[in-house]
Amino acid sequence: CSSDLAVESRPLMTEPDERMAESVPDPTEPSPLDVTFKKLPQGEWIAAPIPNYNPSQGWGLALMGQYVFPHEGESKPSVFAGAIFGTEKKSYGGMMGYLGRLNQDRLRLNVFGGYAKINSDFYGIGKDAGEKDLSVLLEQEALFFTVQVLPKFGPVYVGPTLAYIKIENRFDINGIPSTVDPSSKLDNESWVPGLKIQLDTRDNTFYPMHGYLFSLSSQFYDTDLGSSTDFQRYRTNLNWYFHMYEENVLAARAAFQANVGDVPFYNTAVFGQEIGRAHV
Repeated sequence: CSSDLAVESRPLMTEPDERMAESVPDPTEPSPLDVTFKKLPQGEWIAAPIPNYNPSQGWGLALMGQYVFPHEGESKPSVFAGAIFGTEKKSYGGMMGYLGRLNQDRLRLNVFGGYAKINSDFYGIGKDAGEKDLSVLLEQEALFFTVQVLPKFGPVYVGPTLAYIKIENRFDINGIPSTVDPSSKLDNESWVPGLKIQLDTRDNTFYPMHGYLFSLSSQFYDTDLGSSTDFQRYRTNLNWYFHMYEENVLAARAAFQANVGDVPFYNTAVFGQEIGRAHV
């Protein structure tokens, strides 16, 4: 569980959702961009550097580009986006995505995918393992692709999701932590179905002055679909915006994740993935 608090002045937000994918800027997640979108007859390009900090990665920098445009006959803008990133741990990756607002925003279609190579210090699983302060270098490579189809029913968006995830994990064989079974399957390629629910009361998708975006999602990992074990992942996120004065907005974010079942070490929840940002 994590929470962030930031005071923002004239950021614009694109709305959102895998542990590897979380290390790459998600084109469907909130991102600080300053753009006037009310007049977009031909669309508009935006580019922005996004510095960030993660306890497992140190400082990093992401470069994000977006093309914001309205589909013909639509009042709500859609977005094509791409991003690349690098960190102090020599991790890197990139992704591309599409956030579609269709049928007067009564249907949201999110499609994104990418590649990431993540280097991190693995301390084991649980509090006791972490307190020993002994780590081993974990190298991970992942290829991922996700589709989310969210029609609107009343005030709520709800629909199915489907993810393809291919991940490879590498340890120094002499340094494998005691919490990891050397005979366990370190590589995995699977399809992951799920369900997502959103409640969006923001007055503006790109520049919210008040309101909130609540998201609840579930994913079901099954050995019949390629997963190394059977387990479920549940996540909830809340982005809340409060208009303070003039163009200043107080923004807060809370996030929670729970995994249920036989969860592989590389799919456990990691504290510090949800990082706050402040922009002035």
